Amino acid sequence: MSSEISQTQTQAHRALAAVDRAWRLLRALADRRRAGAAPWGPAGYAVADDGGLSTVDCKDRAAQAIWDEQGLRAAPNQALPVQDLIALYAPLFPATPEKSAIVAHLGQSIDGQIATHSGDSCSVNGPANIVHLHRMRALCDAVIVGAGTAIADNPRLTTRLVEGDNPVRVVIDPTRRAPRDLGLFNDGAAPSLVVCAADRVAADGDSVIGASCDGDGLALPEVVAELRTRGLRTLFIEGGGITV
Repeated sequence: MSSEISQTQTQAHRALAAVDRAWRLLRALADRRRAGAAPWGPAGYAVADDGGLSTVDCKDRAAQAIWDEQGLRAAPNQALPVQDLIALYAPLFPATPEKSAIVAHLGQSIDGQIATHSGDSCSVNGPANIVHLHRMRALCDAVIVGAGTAIADNPRLTTRLVEGDNPVRVVIDPTRRAPRDLGLFNDGAAPSLVVCAADRVAADGDSVIGASCDGDGLALPEVVAELRTRGLRTLFIEGGGITV
């Protein structure tokens, strides 16, 4: 019995180590994408224990992931946990650079709600999903929330639970109702931007983006295009429901 337990523990340790290495690979590929150095063509990638990324032939057994015209996927010889992790975040690595990659995520209760009637959403997500949120932040160029979420939650929108850089934080605030004393505007953890109606832009320098109004909100294609000009192509819309 003890030998079986030991074998199970060894297998679990190997699986965790493989997932950790796959996470380092994803982070390295995200850095390469942000720098505009991705090949946008067939290539295999492998990451060393120190996080260094190397390019290999797609058919090389050393390849841990393949990035080609189909997008990103795990190499066929990778363990199932690694394949699952890479498949989960593959949409953040488009096959071509022409368009922005935009993804939204909502934690939802079993009865289909994303928050209580009072707006509290802190108990909707479990621990595993919180880690997933932080991984999404680490792999994306920018994380986006609406003014309502910013006011209600005063979120930090950082990657403190995982290894990885903090994204640029963007608050969609057409009427500029979010107070400037919110933590994300003052903690210095990462740059923060406000997107508002064009007639609400004041002398705030580069931290405020003005956009045309489109019905009750802003012209979102215009917002996405403006973020692209700032090098923010992979966008994670974290909430709340109206912004998503």
